[in-house]
Amino acid sequence: MNLKRIGAVIGAAALLATGAVVGIAAPASAHTGAVKGTAQCQTDGTYTVTWTYTQTQTPNGDEADVKVITHSPEPSTLYASAVGVSHPVDGQLWLNAWRSHQNSGGQSGIPARTGNWTASFTQSEIKGSAKAAEVAVQTDWRGWKSADSGGTVQLGGDCAVAPAHDAIAQATVNPPTCASASTVQFAIENASWDSSSYSTEVGKHSRSATAAGGHLFSNGKSTTTVTYEVQDELTGGDCTPTSYQTVVWQMPTKPADSNSATWPQTFVSVTPETTETLDVAVPDTCGTYYQVDSYVDNATTQALLAAVKNGTNLTSPGNPAESLAPGGLNTAWKFVINPDCKQVVVPHVTSTDNVCGNGTSNATLTLPAVEGVVWHVNNPATDQAPGTYPMNVGGPNVITASAAAGYSLAQPFEQDVTFGPVKTNQSTNPQADCYVPPTITACDAQLPVILASNLDNAGWNYTVRSAGHYDYTPATVKVWTDDASGNALVAGVHAVDIPLQDAGSPAIDLTNASGAAPGLRLGIHLNGEGSSDGDLVYQGAGQWATDAHGFGVAAGSGFASLGTLQDYLAKNPEATIVSVGFQLGAGEKGSAEIVSITVGCQTFTFDSKPTAVTAVATDASGGLADTGSNLVFPLAAGGAIILLGGAAIAFVMIRRRRSAGEQ
Repeated sequence: MNLKRIGAVIGAAALLATGAVVGIAAPASAHTGAVKGTAQCQTDGTYTVTWTYTQTQTPNGDEADVKVITHSPEPSTLYASAVGVSHPVDGQLWLNAWRSHQNSGGQSGIPARTGNWTASFTQSEIKGSAKAAEVAVQTDWRGWKSADSGGTVQLGGDCAVAPAHDAIAQATVNPPTCASASTVQFAIENASWDSSSYSTEVGKHSRSATAAGGHLFSNGKSTTTVTYEVQDELTGGDCTPTSYQTVVWQMPTKPADSNSATWPQTFVSVTPETTETLDVAVPDTCGTYYQVDSYVDNATTQALLAAVKNGTNLTSPGNPAESLAPGGLNTAWKFVINPDCKQVVVPHVTSTDNVCGNGTSNATLTLPAVEGVVWHVNNPATDQAPGTYPMNVGGPNVITASAAAGYSLAQPFEQDVTFGPVKTNQSTNPQADCYVPPTITACDAQLPVILASNLDNAGWNYTVRSAGHYDYTPATVKVWTDDASGNALVAGVHAVDIPLQDAGSPAIDLTNASGAAPGLRLGIHLNGEGSSDGDLVYQGAGQWATDAHGFGVAAGSGFASLGTLQDYLAKNPEATIVSVGFQLGAGEKGSAEIVSITVGCQTFTFDSKPTAVTAVATDASGGLADTGSNLVFPLAAGGAIILLGGAAIAFVMIRRRRSAGEQ
């Protein structure tokens, strides 16, 4: 093949190649989105990146869902402004939405921009050591396609918290005197001297310091050099007799060392001196720190004293101007560092208000014993020892506390306590406050015994039915029923007036009992006077029952009330026993002899007395016979028999009449 042919072939190949590139190259693309960002180091040592998303080549009216789908590094925070959802939802930050998607997924207010537009969002709290920040934005054009746009910002990885410009290193030179060259006093805060030694020789000197981490000097640098000049002592005509002023200053915090005063310093006291001395009184309160300075008494010192006495503080060495005496540490000035205080938390005091009692105040106030705490009640100038104290009605009583020597209070303490009125016990109204039930008391002085007999019922009233009986016997009254019918009833009652409180232990003494026994009954008036409101019937084991209502004692065993006499007295403190009695039946068969009944200090007994019979004789003339006549024995004997017979008949008639009356 000749050269011309070869050239033609090469040219054809080149043309084919060029045609292929043109054929596959995409036309200028439409619908594009791009992300760019700028980073800024924040004062808190983190980066913040402001991202801008720009949508271009998008026809007007074309909608797009646009959201940030990923971001790094973690942790960092995404947020946006001027959109409805300012923080990510399900990890995605929405920047734009189709109109139909603006309120989907519980979201609302997302912009629905169309065509070309720009939106910004922020990625914050990125660690200061991070080297890069990245985001990915997904764009979904409606009816077209989706595309992801990525953005990367390079970070230096050296973002740190901005240091504070509060480091201080200063030197104050005090003028020379006739006795010594000038002296120098150093102050340093949030920094340290590069060397602990420094020159005090006459001449110009310097001292270097380095700021502590996170701090800079006022010029924004981490190091500084302090220069000072020591002048020789005065001579000749410059020397005059010198007087001094020794001043005590209080420092706000504890110095780090003997050369590191703290500022501002507050004026405490001044003492005129004829010689240079630091030996003056200094407060010894724990947790306080002082600087004592000896000043040459001159115009500078007088101006300083006038200023500080009017409230000006010494804010740094020489500010206001000072004229320290010569000699340096422990000669011209010194520190007094009192021991740190033990801090104590003051507890609340406790108190008890007036409760029911004997009519005097029983309120108390208790001041607990707490190490380091001094109590005061109503007078801050008077100390009150720990303990429990009786208190009067009213208030407020103001309780305060102060710190003992060597202690400080965690916070000021004041507590007010007011006490209510006196409450007095009472035993008359169960519904009122402070009710204390009276108690059943035992008899302390027996009353005369009341004896009932066949000759005198002595106030006893008996009730019998046809199958019930009673009969006085020697030393008893016998009661019995013939059967268990409704007519089997015998009862006796005697009126009394005995406060229920004085009931003691009521008892009925029985002998020769068989079958059912008579029960002891007490008639009770609840308010103290009047007829009975109901009977209490003894049930044994200290229990008394009633079917009457209004006694206030709980029901039991089928009775309206069942309880002890103390229970009834507690509910009815004014109750009075208005009758004492017994009852056998109705509907019970039994018999017993009642020896006595005792209630409180009153005892009732029973007996049978013989009935006296007098024989009367008449003479033939109808006159009274001489009971001392000399009748022959047969006549006397016959008369006696007749009289005894008549007496027997009379006794039988009396018994029958009584039985009929009982029925």
